Amino acid sequence: MKKLLFVMVLALLVSFPLHAVEVTWGGLFYNYAFWWMNADFDSNVPAEGTDGDMHYYMHADINATADFGDGVTAFVKLGDWGNYGKHPITGVGPLGTLGMAVHIMAAYISAQNLFDSPIGITAGIIPVTYDDIANDGGEDGFTGIKLNVATDMLDIDLFSYRCVERGGMGYMMMGTMLTPPPDIDLHGVWATVKLPDVNIEINGFGFLRPEGDDKPMWVGVRSTGSPIEGLSYVGDFAMMMGSDETTDPAVDYSGMYFSARASYVFDPVTFGGGYYSFSGDDATTAENEDYQAPTLGTYANGYYKGWPGFGTAYTLWSPYGFNLVLPGINLNVINGNIGF
Repeated sequence: MKKLLFVMVLALLVSFPLHAVEVTWGGLFYNYAFWWMNADFDSNVPAEGTDGDMHYYMHADINATADFGDGVTAFVKLGDWGNYGKHPITGVGPLGTLGMAVHIMAAYISAQNLFDSPIGITAGIIPVTYDDIANDGGEDGFTGIKLNVATDMLDIDLFSYRCVERGGMGYMMMGTMLTPPPDIDLHGVWATVKLPDVNIEINGFGFLRPEGDDKPMWVGVRSTGSPIEGLSYVGDFAMMMGSDETTDPAVDYSGMYFSARASYVFDPVTFGGGYYSFSGDDATTAENEDYQAPTLGTYANGYYKGWPGFGTAYTLWSPYGFNLVLPGINLNVINGNIGF
């Protein structure tokens, strides 16, 4: 099915009359300094006192967008990211993304307003940024295909991504005829209802992340808006369903997450606060109540609107030092913040 969809996309693109191609170049560089202490909330481990570290995370990319006209564009981004600090002579220390160095971070073709309709299609390595619910971590995208409908009142994304490829050319070259382990895919829908008169958006979403017989699902709702000048809010709720049939007996998923937050601008100062709740697994039940993100990714907390300096308290579950939900415990966070 996916092969057929990609062929359909290519056929659509070559059928468009190509005008003079307009290419726009861009790039991005940033460097974060991370300082942390007591990552496990246990001052007795290690025995000599609280653990801690200071390290740097860097990103650099160059990108190009080609506009072919009639809503057809192509985008490619090359770069690298990660925890840096390799000694230039001895080679001791990390070099970027697990030593990958420069690689393709995103590359996709998009055709919008097909046949003068609000329908569009995108295929390739695509950034996934569904706010705090599901995102790709802000660096590399996922490989897949997305069908979208965009109108003044309603936007809908239907998508299918390959999160982890466990077969491929590398597996074939191992000289084995064994069946590869199951891939990890992500299928879903993200709908946005826009209410411009009150400056509010409402999202409804559903995700399925199959990995063989392990098939967790997510459903939920999210709303953002600024109904009063100076005041903005975010509220969202997600619950997990589905089951993991790789175990005997099978285990059902029942994790939940919700947050409510608001901010108010007294120019040039912004005051804000929020409450967050993530469920953790209860070992005494037959269900898995542990909440996890559909992409196994970071909890953004406004990441794509600027680095907030706040995750879900547990900031080092990822080897790259980003904020992820700590598995296995109930986590409730009360946050207050001031911005200038």
